[in-house]
Amino acid sequence: MPGLVDRRFLVGYKAARQGEYAMLWVFENREVLEALFGTDAAPKPGPPEFVRYEAAIGPFLSASRPDLIRYTDYEEIDGYP
Repeated sequence: MPGLVDRRFLVGYKAARQGEYAMLWVFENREVLEALFGTDAAPKPGPPEFVRYEAAIGPFLSASRPDLIRYTDYEEIDGYP
């Protein structure tokens, strides 16, 4: 996908998400992410290749359908706090 810098397939090893899978997608910036997936006010399903991939990995992410996968977008912060 354009602007995709890195991706990781993860599994929780303790606490609330122990044994559950997750994907971490790292994009260049918010503008790239919103160009692909829209905004809260105007969401988009994403590129066709992503939609197919999402359908294929959905069962591994404890979701019977891709639209049931819980998503969270984060922004990296420089420095602490």
